Formats: sequence, structure tokens, C-alpha cells
Amino acid sequence: MDPVKRIAQHVAKAAIHHRGIADTVEKCSDMAKAAKADPRSLDMDQLSEVLESLLEHHSAIGDDGAECAEDVAKHFKEAEKSAAPDGLSKLARDPGMQAYIKRLVDEAVGNTAVPSLVSGVVPTKPGVTAVPRGGQPAIPEPPNVPSEFAKLVSVDDDAETPRMV
Repeated sequence: MDPVKRIAQHVAKAAIHHRGIADTVEKCSDMAKAAKADPRSLDMDQLSEVLESLLEHHSAIGDDGAECAEDVAKHFKEAEKSAAPDGLSKLARDPGMQAYIKRLVDEAVGNTAVPSLVSGVVPTKPGVTAVPRGGQPAIPEPPNVPSEFAKLVSVDDDAETPRMV
């Protein structure tokens, strides 16, 4: 059977089983509420039946899941055996396939170069000031020095007055 159909079949069965599990758990809940109100109302035979039903639902979905996994694994092993070991490398060397792949890439990306690992230094915009985060040490104020010594404490060589960078 086609693996996609087999998985779809398993999911459909799982939905039915899960609905059954939900119904069984609801019965358990109703029984527990009744027993809480009157402990003598707890019917152990009925509780046993409900728990056996829950076990049957879990077992059935587990068995079907295992069968589904085996079926799909068997299908893929068969597909793997039928594929030639060097099939992809032969296909990649085929000039027709190379032209097809190039056309697909050109349609998707065009003739534009797609940059990778792009980084750059962005200059500071005028009027933008640093804002401290919570827990961050305070940003130090520029030193207050006479203008003749400003060049000694400035960070920027062109600056006449000290400033933060």
C-alpha cells in the first residue's frame, strides 16, 4: 500500500480510537463523581469493564501504529533498493537536467546574487542617543576639561570637544 495512504488510514483509525478513549475516560469520570457523592455506589464490575475498554482502545491503536510504521519502513526499503546507487550523480551530470535546474534557479532567484553572511558597520545617525537598559551601568558623562586639553581626552581625532561614541 502507498505509504501516504497507509498513514492516512492509521490517522483515521487513531481518531476513532481516541474518540473511544475519550468516551471511556468520561465514563470513569462520571463513576468517580458518583462514588465521591456516595462511596457505596461504586460498582467494581462496571469500573473493571470501563478500564478493560480503555485498555482495548489503547492496545488497538498501538498495534495499528506499529503495523503502519512497519508498512511504511518496508515501502521505503523497497524504494531504496530499487533506486540505483549512483542514480543522483548520473542525473546531476545529465546536461538536460543541468539546464532544467539552472532554469528553475533563474526563475526563483533571477540573475541577482543572493548575499550570505552579510554584515556591515552602520554609522551613527545624528540625534540618536544611547539609552541605558535596566541593570546596565550608567553611561559616563564626557569629562569636563578645559578646551585646550580637549584633544587629549577625545575619542574622535577630528573632535575638538570630548564626546561619547
